[in-house]
Amino acid sequence: MKIYVRISIEPTTATPNLFGWCPLFFPLMKPVEVHPKSPIEAHFWRCSDSTKVWYEWSVSLPTVSLIHNRNGSSCWMGL
Repeated sequence: MKIYVRISIEPTTATPNLFGWCPLFFPLMKPVEVHPKSPIEAHFWRCSDSTKVWYEWSVSLPTVSLIHNRNGSSCWMGL
């Protein structure tokens, strides 16, 4: 009996017929100006409820943005 199974969505080792969300694009409502060699800090959360899964994200450096896609309001994947 096999207990562990190797699955992957990484392109060079992808499991056949397994689809991932890569590459992802995380849009921002307002552009953030970042100067060369300046730090940028972003936060990403993988969220779910009983019917769907989605990501939320925000920027906290160099400026603070809103949390985007709150509660999967713009994009989500059904379970």
